[in-house]
Amino acid sequence: MLRVEEVHLTTGAYELIVLASFDSDSDALEFYVRHVEQGPGIKESLSTHVVETMTGSTATRPDHFEQFDKQASTVGSLAGLLDLACDVATTSLGADRVHVATGNVRTADPTLAPATMRWRGLSSRYVEEILVKGRAEGVVLPNIVKHNQHVFSADAQTDPLFRSATDLVVSEGFHSWMGMPVCSGDVLRGTICLYWDSVITYREELVHQVQELADTLGKHLPRLTSGSADAGVH
Repeated sequence: MLRVEEVHLTTGAYELIVLASFDSDSDALEFYVRHVEQGPGIKESLSTHVVETMTGSTATRPDHFEQFDKQASTVGSLAGLLDLACDVATTSLGADRVHVATGNVRTADPTLAPATMRWRGLSSRYVEEILVKGRAEGVVLPNIVKHNQHVFSADAQTDPLFRSATDLVVSEGFHSWMGMPVCSGDVLRGTICLYWDSVITYREELVHQVQELADTLGKHLPRLTSGSADAGVH
């Protein structure tokens, strides 16, 4: 098959691993859907998530984020800054729900919970429970926090990534999900997570826009925080 270099079929675990090269993430996802997930003889498949390491050079700077940058520079509190980021995520990026956090999640010590969290469209029960599950079971946290990667799930209700929180996700009612680290230079400050009530397609443009929001937020966080190096998320 075009561009495919290796194929490994692990029958015991029902895993198919394809090593291939593509010009873009969208091309890779299209290949996966057409030739792997919906390929001849495939009767059933599990939803997958896309993981990509983000760097400063990956993101662009659309004009519609300039206003956020200007407003963020005048905000006088950390809570106000996170509230502003939530507003931008829902109005400019089309997310149905959003969660932004900053703090320390590298330890399971409950006394070191994220210092500040803000969200839109999520229940307090979800926010509280996913934080506990994330610490105890590593839901999503390893890639975002430890490896500085964004993670996208087309359908969190069926994605193995959310297996330990499936009931909670279904109860909350969202489908697509994206988590992005928020950094100030090389220092991890927090995370921003976007939620959609329907299944959306992975798009590079959307990833770049969320990255731009995260970068701009990270630029302004040091001015309003006490200097904690680690950050909080789920």
